[in-house]
Amino acid sequence: EQIIAECTTLGVQSFAKLVLSMSSPSFVLRRCPTLWSVLRRGPSSVVVEQDGPNTVLHYRDFPYFDDVLYRHYLRALLGSLVRPSLGRDPTVELVAHGGDWLDVAVSVG
Repeated sequence: EQIIAECTTLGVQSFAKLVLSMSSPSFVLRRCPTLWSVLRRGPSSVVVEQDGPNTVLHYRDFPYFDDVLYRHYLRALLGSLVRPSLGRDPTVELVAHGGDWLDVAVSVG
């Protein structure tokens, strides 16, 4: 059972990577609110603003953004999500934050 479980996990990861590689970086970033709602329960939200190759994600009502490790975790997560569709690492910048909000800029240009 453990082998099947691990193979399934690898398969899902491979499938997800394939789907991401067939998508544009802009499309992947526009899907972030859906991903956020799956990963986090409660009133927190994320709004995506796009202008050409630049995207700003506005995370709100999530109480852990004062933690520097959590902010850097989210920065790494966004870079990893966009990498397969871009073919390289995007520029991900932590723009500003407060106790329960965070703004992150992702540039693929």
